[in-house]
Amino acid sequence: MKARLLHEHEGQRTFVLALETGDEVTESMLSFSRENRIRAAAVVKRDGSAWGGHLQEAEVRPTLEVIVTESPPALHRRSDPDTGLALLDL
Repeated sequence: MKARLLHEHEGQRTFVLALETGDEVTESMLSFSRENRIRAAAVVKRDGSAWGGHLQEAEVRPTLEVIVTESPPALHRRSDPDTGLALLDL
């Protein structure tokens, strides 16, 4: 996997990731997240709606390109012990 920081402004970073044939998606994304201190992620379509669920394993063929935009610090989430959900920490 190749990754590059595209933009950074006021606590918001945008990266582009390029995965190639044979790259394992889950492991690549976890590694990227750890290296860049990103704690949670959601897959969001152009219209702003989010896809839910858990990806257990996936192998790229032929390519996968991902844009990652980190929320500014004001929109970070915290773990809610009552529900187990990651809720906005306002």
